[in-house]
Amino acid sequence: MRRASVVLVLGGCMRIYPDPELPDIELEWGSDVCREGTGDVRVELTGIDDPDTILGTTVPCTDSVAIFPDVARERYRATGMLLDTTGADYAGWYDELDLRNGIGVRRGMYFGSGNVRVGFTFEMGESCASLGTPVIVGRFTPQRQPLHPWDLPVACEARAVFAILPEEAFTVTLLARDSTASVVATAESPVFTPPPEPAFTNLGNLVLARCGTSCPER
Repeated sequence: MRRASVVLVLGGCMRIYPDPELPDIELEWGSDVCREGTGDVRVELTGIDDPDTILGTTVPCTDSVAIFPDVARERYRATGMLLDTTGADYAGWYDELDLRNGIGVRRGMYFGSGNVRVGFTFEMGESCASLGTPVIVGRFTPQRQPLHPWDLPVACEARAVFAILPEEAFTVTLLARDSTASVVATAESPVFTPPPEPAFTNLGNLVLARCGTSCPER
């Protein structure tokens, strides 16, 4: 009788407790990420061992954490995307997580910082994978003489380049290379002057297009 009463009470509550045998994933980011012009954070987990496993959530940036409880003990590719207020990609992060040992993971997502942001998209039909370009280079060129461009590489999945630049006039060009040469590039941006931090200049998204013989030199 005692056992039956416990079952009835639990059944009436319909409360579901976390499974202590399955690990959790917690992905965090700092409050400074939620700057002017940003919106929600979208997070996706894709199974490496089982590609059919796809988990996702979208939370307000101010939550500072996305939690996936009771996930299977396998490897995942984690992708975080900070969105702007229109829902478009603003900055990205990715990593691989291994939970085969059954231990939960807490990881910080870094979306970039600085006083300049320039995002990028590809011309129709192109992507990081189709071009074979895992890295995008932001080439920042000061307008003073002599000109010595500064190259800043980021992972293609980041969807934006952030930089900390001195308060002087610059232009920026984005380019991507395969193993031998540049294959896509953007047009050069208008001249801009970065403000002192924590203010920043958002240059929006530049479009990477195949450039052939007109590609910038390596």
